[in-house]
Amino acid sequence: MNLAVVQERRCGDCSACCTLLGVAALNKPENARCKHQREPGGCDVYDVRPEGCRNYRCLWHRLPGGDPAEFITRPDVLGVMLDQVIVGAGSPAETAFFVAWEVEPGSFERARGFVAQVVRKQGRNVFVRRFEGYYVEFDGEKLIPTEYRIEGA
Repeated sequence: MNLAVVQERRCGDCSACCTLLGVAALNKPENARCKHQREPGGCDVYDVRPEGCRNYRCLWHRLPGGDPAEFITRPDVLGVMLDQVIVGAGSPAETAFFVAWEVEPGSFERARGFVAQVVRKQGRNVFVRRFEGYYVEFDGEKLIPTEYRIEGA
């Protein structure tokens, strides 16, 4: 169920992953601006960036594109960065989750309709990573409080 990169998309001014994700090699916590981020986008150490940064691609890079909505689904425009998290990779118990990371506090609301389409298409709920650091589950209509933690997400 792992989604490979289907086409090369340019991040442009988007640097949502540079803020949202923690990077151990840079001692950077989640939801903190990376000291190497440029304005409006880009990286001062792009050519020598850590492997985790080099290999990461959000779902925007891994979903088919080419339609007029492609730009509005980019994380900085949409308001959430969609990701696929694989738990137990390679084992019989392998499970994939979709996570929608809020780009800024409350930004899930402007992306709600698009994420509902993802829920319907995938046939499973999406975990919403609130900017404040907690998760809620989204069933395509309502947000459901959850105690569930996704390690590595």
